[in-house]
Amino acid sequence: MQGDVFWITIGFFTVSLLLICIGWGKVEGRVGVALIWVGALIMLGLIFVHIWLGVAIS
Repeated sequence: MQGDVFWITIGFFTVSLLLICIGWGKVEGRVGVALIWVGALIMLGLIFVHIWLGVAIS
């Protein structure tokens, strides 16, 4: 993994983890559930991007 992709991944991972944690704290309301969903979608996006980069033909 290249250096720039690594740090971008760490940044998105941190943001998504923060969103999930904040959402879990406010899980009683709609905002909390929405934050959990956004955090989970960012995590899934990271997985798909890394799979895409892993199988890409250079």
